[in-house]
Amino acid sequence: MKIYLATTNKKKMLTAQKALSKYNIDLEMLELDYEVPEIQSFSVEEIAKFSAKFVANKEHKPVFVTDAAFFIESLNGFPGPFMKQINHYLSSQDILNLLKDKTNRKFKLIECLAFCQPHQESVTFSSTMHGTMTEKAEGEGLSIDRIMIWDGLQKVEALYSDDEMVEYFQKHLDSYQQFGKYLDHLK
Repeated sequence: MKIYLATTNKKKMLTAQKALSKYNIDLEMLELDYEVPEIQSFSVEEIAKFSAKFVANKEHKPVFVTDAAFFIESLNGFPGPFMKQINHYLSSQDILNLLKDKTNRKFKLIECLAFCQPHQESVTFSSTMHGTMTEKAEGEGLSIDRIMIWDGLQKVEALYSDDEMVEYFQKHLDSYQQFGKYLDHLK
């Protein structure tokens, strides 16, 4: 079965290829030349389901998308599913300023993978990962990547190569394994 990952993020594509390689899936990146409407919801699952269904119906192809929500414990779960907006509007230092008097710097990330075939409902698979926010920004890249250390790693994500992060995510995002098993049952 040929399926499409709707993304322009090459790191997401590499992670998907590596994680799904043992399932003998014909996977192709689907770079869209239009914006997918993003519903306003506090549920990353609802956002991902909507996006997958929208693209599958518009492209007439089996599509999956990934979306994530990022919850900083001491900020009452902020920013939640609004990571894209945070990375766009706030610098690493802006986020660190919100945490300056906080002793609890733990966070969790929930990644949701949503798969949809044309004119069907989306199915979802989720993974949760944890880490700690640093006290200073390091490296280059997205504001959030410069200030978070994933559990099991020694430095912020921005200081690792794409290959190293793909390897890490491939091991820790079990949503891809759930998805691979689901696709095996469709064959």
